[in-house]
Amino acid sequence: PCTAADGSTVAAPIIYLHSRGGRLDDGYALGRELRRLGISVAIGAEEQCASSCAVAFLGGKKRVVADDGLVVFHAPYFMEKNEMGVRDGDCDVGENYLAELRAYYQEMTDAETGDRLFERTMWYCSADAGWVVKGGSAAELYGIATEK
Repeated sequence: PCTAADGSTVAAPIIYLHSRGGRLDDGYALGRELRRLGISVAIGAEEQCASSCAVAFLGGKKRVVADDGLVVFHAPYFMEKNEMGVRDGDCDVGENYLAELRAYYQEMTDAETGDRLFERTMWYCSADAGWVVKGGSAAELYGIATEK
């Protein structure tokens, strides 16, 4: 919680997230810090929170998605150059990396929801073609949002 100038305690702020993503480890770190501080997070109208942003979003104490907000999940991948010299994603990241993602999902939700999110996430090996969850109702249904 935050402290006002008069010393009274006020509710933690709501942080609006909007990002196409980044490094997975940074998503874990931000999500855990949001959880530690008890901060609520939201994805606003016509905004998108994808990839590591979606991972961080799960750390919010309260998680809200606007009716036309988007949360985008995909499997972790490494970017490497293929035989044509073009950068290409490789989702063969190893069991330890995948176990860490599943454990994080379970930590931020619960065992059943975390497993379901993990399984669905692994269907998509590209940030460009990830699993798109649109709106608060869908996000709440999947356990991604705590309320709409």
